[in-house]
Amino acid sequence: MSWRNGRSRNGGTRPPFREAAGLNYPNVSGTLTAAPRRGQGLRGDAVVLLALVIPVLNPEHPQEVLSWSGWDVEVPSPLAARRGAEDLQEGHAVLAAGQISERPTAGNGLRRNVLLAELLHHEPPPDPPGLVVGGGS
Repeated sequence: MSWRNGRSRNGGTRPPFREAAGLNYPNVSGTLTAAPRRGQGLRGDAVVLLALVIPVLNPEHPQEVLSWSGWDVEVPSPLAARRGAEDLQEGHAVLAAGQISERPTAGNGLRRNVLLAELLHHEPPPDPPGLVVGGGS
C-alpha cells in the first residue's frame, strides 16, 4: 500500500503514528520498581524517569516466565503531566510505547537502552489476593 498526501490509493487514511513506526517502536508493559524521578533528556528537556521490570516470556509457552528485564522509560514532561506519571508509586502496572534510544551511563563509558515514551498508560497496583488454603469452602 502506498501513501500520498496522507491517504492510501484505496482511500484509507494514514495510521495515527508516524510512518517510521516499526522495529524501533516497541510497546513495553511492566511494573514500576521505584518512584518516578525528574531528569533531563538527551537535549536537556525535562522528563520523568520510570524504572520498569518486565517479564520475559517463553515464546513456545507464553504463560512461562523465563526471566525479568529492567527498562528505563523517559516520559516527556507534557505527557507525564497529562498522564499523572509523577503520582505513580512502586508496584503500578505501566504500558509505554515509543522509540528505543541509548544513554551514557555514569562515568564508565558504557551505554544503556531507554524507551522514549510517546504513549503512557498506567493502573494502580492490584490488591493482594486472599490466601486460600486447601481449596476453600
